[in-house]
Amino acid sequence: MRTSIKKVRQAVDTGNREATQAAFRAAIAIIDKTASRGIIHSRTAARYKSRLAHRLQARGSAA
Repeated sequence: MRTSIKKVRQAVDTGNREATQAAFRAAIAIIDKTASRGIIHSRTAARYKSRLAHRLQARGSAA
């Protein structure tokens, strides 16, 4: 999960819109799966997703 979050951050920093969107979608799926299995709390998952979405919005790479 943390690796997928790092990939989103790196994709946002490179500025490649397609790579950013693909990495974001993959990270959201992995975060949701992790939360549904009880590995992380659902609010923690929401916080991760929110922070990634805000980062994408700030760079203009909205998904």
